[in-house]
Amino acid sequence: MWKLIKPLTGKNGFTLVEMLTALAVATIVMGGVYTMYFTQTKSHSTQQAVVDMQQGIRLAIFLMEKEIRMAGYDPTDSIGPGIISAQRASITFSMDITGGESDGKDNDGDGNIDEVVVDEDRDGVDNDGDGLVDDDDEADESRFGDGDVTDNLEQITYSLSDDADGDGIADSMDCSLLRQHWDGDSWEPNPGAEIAFNLEALNFVYLDAFGNMLDDDGNGNVTVSIPQIRAVQVTIVARAGQNLMQALPSQMMDQNVYMNQFNQVILPAQNDRFRRNILTTEISCRNLGL
Repeated sequence: MWKLIKPLTGKNGFTLVEMLTALAVATIVMGGVYTMYFTQTKSHSTQQAVVDMQQGIRLAIFLMEKEIRMAGYDPTDSIGPGIISAQRASITFSMDITGGESDGKDNDGDGNIDEVVVDEDRDGVDNDGDGLVDDDDEADESRFGDGDVTDNLEQITYSLSDDADGDGIADSMDCSLLRQHWDGDSWEPNPGAEIAFNLEALNFVYLDAFGNMLDDDGNGNVTVSIPQIRAVQVTIVARAGQNLMQALPSQMMDQNVYMNQFNQVILPAQNDRFRRNILTTEISCRNLGL
């Protein structure tokens, strides 16, 4: 026998108004979650760009310090001044650090002339019989100077990748610090190796033995006074980011004027919202003037 089932009372569903209200609340909550996620992602990306910028210019300064300090290294006292070109936005220098494997001399004092034995200074053996294990003079003779600077890696140049007028200010947003070396026949690599990215200014200041700035043309370039150079100040200005998306609306307008240690303007105020960092150092060229 069929029975009539009556609907339960007091178990009504959601009304249309309730559903719309719930949907509106959920939309607001999800909108807040998305906004927070987007903001955090953007902040992380920006902070990463800042970290990359700082690490990049520190590495660039470290490498330039290490190599420029060796300018003029001349164990045979025959190559003369180690600065070849001293411009406000670029530098080229030389050092006699190799070639001893073909100079007809027993540079490491082991009784063999012009030998090529790799890593004798790290093999745990007293190769030259002087009672010292793995001292510097046990190195391959190619690590000894030969009286010229025409061998591989004995001439090095630093410059900006996009600075056609040579004023030390990048001509585009995609500008890097370039390094090239002389390989005995040509400058390599060509174009140069990019050492640091997103650079906006590169500035060299050349000092004499008394710390006075040398400037032969009124623009910071040194030509006839190159033999007087004893130290080099290097200043780099880098930017965090390479496109407008990394210029944050919340970032304060960058109205800073960037200067070197002699209070000379090397980058005028850019009046945008990019983050920038300036790093400067003074390098004593200990081999110059000896």
